[in-house]
Amino acid sequence: MPPADDARPDPAHAMAEAVRAQLIEAAQSAWEQAGICGLCAEGRYELLLDALRRTRLEPPSAT
Repeated sequence: MPPADDARPDPAHAMAEAVRAQLIEAAQSAWEQAGICGLCAEGRYELLLDALRRTRLEPPSAT
């Protein structure tokens, strides 16, 4: 479906972008923490996946 011409933000798109941002933040944090702990790439990847599975997704806050 093409975007609306009235330039109003699409709530579903905003929600998807918020979810993406939360997952990226969780992945980056897990990867960095696992590296600090001295894990190899495979171990870091496993912790990254675990962090993604455990991430609580919150709706975007109204501003």
